Amino acid sequence: MDLIDLKDFVQDRQCEIEVNLEPGSYIILPRTTGCHLKRPDTSPTEKVDLLNSNGKMHDYLETTIEEVFRKFDMLLYRELTYCEFKGFCECIGRLNLSEREF
Repeated sequence: MDLIDLKDFVQDRQCEIEVNLEPGSYIILPRTTGCHLKRPDTSPTEKVDLLNSNGKMHDYLETTIEEVFRKFDMLLYRELTYCEFKGFCECIGRLNLSEREF
């Protein structure tokens, strides 16, 4: 599968891209940053243990990991390629990830 075109990230309500394509089948993959929720400044901070005493992940941690994975699974293979995982690492400040480390 080849990437035909990619629109750079813009933080705007809508964006467009125009591409001339040969006849055939294509996958169009829209991306979003999702919604940002802000907690009221007066709300209490909730301390959450990420793992319970049995080592099971808290629901907050599990859903966060699922959402991060979905964001970087650009080809929708339900697994991250080296390039997708490298993009994730760059977002969290870990640069220069080699294929061997992957």
